[in-house]
Amino acid sequence: NAKITIFNRFGKLVAEIPIDSNGWNGTYNSKLLPSDDYWYNITLVPADNNKPIINKKGNFSLLRR
Repeated sequence: NAKITIFNRFGKLVAEIPIDSNGWNGTYNSKLLPSDDYWYNITLVPADNNKPIINKKGNFSLLRR
C-alpha cells in the first residue's frame, strides 16, 4: 500500500512508484524528462492498523549532464 508519487512543477503526475521498487529513472511515457524541479509525495501505510498513515512531501531537482 505504500507508494511514491512524483509531480512536475505544473502539478502533473509524472510517476507513481511502489515503495519496494528500484526507484524512478527520470522518464515519463518512456521519454527523458528535462532538468527541472519536481515534487514528491510519499505515503507509508503501517502494517499495524492502529498506527496512522504517514505522508511526507518535498521537492528535488533532477539534473541532467
